[in-house]
Amino acid sequence: MDAGWAPNQMGSQQLQQFLDPSSAGIVFRLRDVGYYAFLLNTNPGTYKADHLSFKLVRRTYGGNSEFVIVPWTRLSAKQLQREIKKGIKLTVQCQDDEIDLFVDDQQVAHVRDASYDSGYIGLISIRTDRVIFRDLNVEGTR
Repeated sequence: MDAGWAPNQMGSQQLQQFLDPSSAGIVFRLRDVGYYAFLLNTNPGTYKADHLSFKLVRRTYGGNSEFVIVPWTRLSAKQLQREIKKGIKLTVQCQDDEIDLFVDDQQVAHVRDASYDSGYIGLISIRTDRVIFRDLNVEGTR
């Protein structure tokens, strides 16, 4: 599953720590009990300052709890892309309990978690002014 997206660059935002609470990304294995979310911080200031970061969480409904599988992890935005206008490609590959995460075709994490083995997919935006998602590709093996 790939999703290319570009954070809105309008308005000047003050540079925050790379643990920026505004984020967007892919929700996968969405079920009636919870889901996984692959999130990338969306503050253009952090991107320009080379403080891009991602995390992987598992959310459970009811107690509204979040379990951090991969904590906020810093990436070098300069190594990924020179222009934020082009967007950032996120990819999630799942097989059984293995989850592989990619940012612009670079593998950034490989984890095992068997909490949710199937479900729906979607897009998520948390505390962002505007996020543009485009070019969503979903492939299955059924």
